[in-house]
Amino acid sequence: MDSKGFTLMELLVVVVLVAILAGIAMPQYFNAVERQRSVEAVGILTSIEKSQMRYAAVNEQYASDFSDLDVDLKSSTTDDNVTGDSLTTSYFTYTLSNSNVTASRTSGNYTLTLSYSALNDDSSFKTLCCDPSEETPDICDVINIPTEAGGCKTKSF
Repeated sequence: MDSKGFTLMELLVVVVLVAILAGIAMPQYFNAVERQRSVEAVGILTSIEKSQMRYAAVNEQYASDFSDLDVDLKSSTTDDNVTGDSLTTSYFTYTLSNSNVTASRTSGNYTLTLSYSALNDDSSFKTLCCDPSEETPDICDVINIPTEAGGCKTKSF
Protein backbone atom coordinates (compact mmCIF):
# COMPACT_ATOMS: atom_id res chain seq x y z
CA MET A 1 0.00 0.00 0.00
CA ASP A 2 1.55 3.25 -1.17
CA SER A 3 -0.14 6.05 0.75
CA LYS A 4 0.96 9.72 0.61
CA GLY A 5 -0.74 10.96 3.79
CA PHE A 6 -0.05 10.84 7.53
CA THR A 7 -1.38 8.15 9.78
CA LEU A 8 -3.37 9.02 12.86
CA MET A 9 -0.52 7.79 15.04
CA GLU A 10 2.00 10.09 13.35
CA LEU A 11 -0.30 13.09 13.86
CA LEU A 12 -0.84 12.14 17.48
CA VAL A 13 2.91 11.99 18.11
CA VAL A 14 3.37 15.46 16.56
CA VAL A 15 0.55 16.93 18.69
CA VAL A 16 2.04 15.43 21.86
CA LEU A 17 5.49 16.82 21.03
CA VAL A 18 4.08 20.29 20.36
CA ALA A 19 2.17 20.18 23.66
CA ILE A 20 5.32 19.21 25.58
CA LEU A 21 7.34 22.00 23.97
CA ALA A 22 4.58 24.53 24.70
CA GLY A 23 4.43 23.37 28.31
CA ILE A 24 8.14 24.06 28.68
CA ALA A 25 8.20 27.36 26.77
CA MET A 26 5.16 29.11 28.27
CA PRO A 27 6.51 29.52 31.84
CA GLN A 28 9.76 30.91 30.44
CA TYR A 29 7.79 33.37 28.33
CA PHE A 30 5.77 34.57 31.33
CA ASN A 31 8.99 34.98 33.37
CA ALA A 32 10.49 37.12 30.61
CA VAL A 33 7.36 39.28 30.40
CA GLU A 34 7.32 39.80 34.17
CA ARG A 35 11.00 40.73 34.17
CA GLN A 36 10.33 43.32 31.48
CA ARG A 37 7.47 44.80 33.48
CA SER A 38 9.71 45.05 36.53
CA VAL A 39 12.09 47.20 34.51
CA GLU A 40 9.34 49.86 34.40
CA ALA A 41 8.99 49.93 38.18
CA VAL A 42 12.72 49.99 38.86
CA GLY A 43 13.25 52.75 36.28
CA ILE A 44 10.52 54.97 37.69
CA LEU A 45 11.60 54.32 41.29
CA THR A 46 15.17 55.25 40.35
CA SER A 47 13.98 58.47 38.70
CA ILE A 48 11.92 59.34 41.78
CA GLU A 49 14.86 58.54 44.09
CA LYS A 50 17.21 60.89 42.21
CA SER A 51 14.56 63.60 42.03
CA GLN A 52 13.85 63.28 45.76
CA MET A 53 17.56 63.70 46.48
CA ARG A 54 17.66 66.93 44.45
CA TYR A 55 14.43 68.18 46.04
CA ALA A 56 15.71 67.45 49.56
CA ALA A 57 19.01 69.20 48.87
CA VAL A 58 17.12 72.42 48.14
CA ASN A 59 14.12 72.16 50.50
CA GLU A 60 15.55 70.12 53.40
CA GLN A 61 12.63 67.70 53.21
CA TYR A 62 11.31 65.12 50.80
CA ALA A 63 8.39 65.83 48.48
CA SER A 64 4.99 64.23 48.98
CA ASP A 65 3.53 65.44 45.67
CA PHE A 66 4.73 64.32 42.25
CA SER A 67 4.33 67.86 40.88
CA ASP A 68 7.07 69.04 43.27
CA LEU A 69 9.61 66.70 41.70
CA ASP A 70 11.71 67.71 38.71
CA VAL A 71 10.96 64.53 36.78
CA ASP A 72 8.24 64.28 34.12
CA LEU A 73 6.05 61.31 34.97
CA LYS A 74 3.08 60.52 32.77
CA SER A 75 0.04 58.56 33.85
CA SER A 76 -1.36 55.87 31.57
CA THR A 77 -4.84 57.36 32.08
CA THR A 78 -4.03 60.95 31.07
CA ASP A 79 -1.43 62.72 28.92
CA ASP A 80 -0.80 65.36 31.57
CA ASN A 81 2.08 65.35 34.01
CA VAL A 82 1.21 63.70 37.30
CA THR A 83 0.12 65.79 40.26
CA GLY A 84 -0.81 64.61 43.72
CA ASP A 85 0.56 61.59 45.49
CA SER A 86 -0.57 58.84 43.11
CA LEU A 87 0.65 57.75 39.67
CA THR A 88 -0.92 54.94 37.65
CA THR A 89 0.89 53.32 34.74
CA SER A 90 0.04 50.26 32.68
CA TYR A 91 1.31 47.77 35.26
CA PHE A 92 1.90 49.68 38.51
CA THR A 93 0.35 52.21 40.85
CA TYR A 94 2.89 54.46 42.57
CA THR A 95 2.09 56.21 45.85
CA LEU A 96 4.38 58.99 47.09
CA SER A 97 4.84 60.24 50.65
CA ASN A 98 7.57 62.26 52.30
CA SER A 99 9.19 59.08 53.63
CA ASN A 100 8.74 56.56 50.80
CA VAL A 101 7.29 55.73 47.42
CA THR A 102 5.49 52.42 46.81
CA ALA A 103 5.06 50.68 43.48
CA SER A 104 2.17 48.21 43.68
CA ARG A 105 1.57 45.77 40.84
CA THR A 106 -1.95 46.31 39.50
CA SER A 107 -2.59 42.56 39.64
CA GLY A 108 -1.61 42.62 43.32
CA ASN A 109 1.28 40.19 42.92
CA TYR A 110 3.92 42.26 44.66
CA THR A 111 4.94 45.70 45.89
CA LEU A 112 8.23 47.57 45.76
CA THR A 113 8.75 50.27 48.38
CA LEU A 114 11.57 52.77 48.15
CA SER A 115 11.99 54.40 51.56
CA TYR A 116 14.32 57.22 52.50
CA SER A 117 15.63 58.07 55.93
CA ALA A 118 15.53 61.42 57.66
CA LEU A 119 17.77 64.05 56.16
CA ASN A 120 21.19 63.84 57.73
CA ASP A 121 24.75 62.99 56.78
CA ASP A 122 24.04 59.27 56.56
CA SER A 123 20.68 59.47 54.77
CA SER A 124 20.10 56.47 52.58
CA PHE A 125 17.54 54.98 50.30
CA LYS A 126 16.30 51.44 50.90
CA THR A 127 14.17 49.29 48.62
CA LEU A 128 11.76 46.83 50.20
CA CYS A 129 10.37 44.09 47.99
CA CYS A 130 7.41 41.90 49.00
CA ASP A 131 6.19 39.11 46.74
CA PRO A 132 3.44 37.11 48.49
CA SER A 133 2.64 34.97 45.46
CA GLU A 134 4.52 31.74 44.86
CA GLU A 135 3.02 31.43 41.39
CA THR A 136 4.70 34.45 39.83
CA PRO A 137 8.42 34.84 39.21
CA ASP A 138 10.10 36.28 42.26
CA ILE A 139 10.43 39.91 41.25
CA CYS A 140 12.82 40.51 44.14
CA ASP A 141 15.33 38.08 42.65
CA VAL A 142 14.89 39.64 39.21
CA ILE A 143 15.99 43.05 40.52
CA ASN A 144 18.71 41.51 42.74
CA ILE A 145 17.30 42.23 46.20
CA PRO A 146 18.52 39.61 48.69
CA THR A 147 16.24 37.72 51.07
CA GLU A 148 15.56 39.07 54.54
CA ALA A 149 13.48 37.78 57.46
CA GLY A 150 9.72 38.17 57.23
CA GLY A 151 9.26 37.19 53.59
CA CYS A 152 10.22 40.62 52.27
CA LYS A 153 13.58 41.59 50.90
CA THR A 154 15.53 44.84 51.26
CA LYS A 155 18.41 46.54 49.50
CA SER A 156 20.09 49.70 50.80
CA PHE A 157 21.75 52.27 48.57
